[in-house]
Amino acid sequence: MFVTNKAIYVTNIISSVHTIYLFFQDIKKQHVSYVNCRCY
Repeated sequence: MFVTNKAIYVTNIISSVHTIYLFFQDIKKQHVSYVNCRCY
């Protein structure tokens, strides 16, 4: 039981970090395209 809970906990953390990472990648991409639009 304890091991299963720990595995679920770790999986949740990894999934959260992955979501945040993708979120920031998306923001960076939007920011870059925004700056590129300003330049042209």
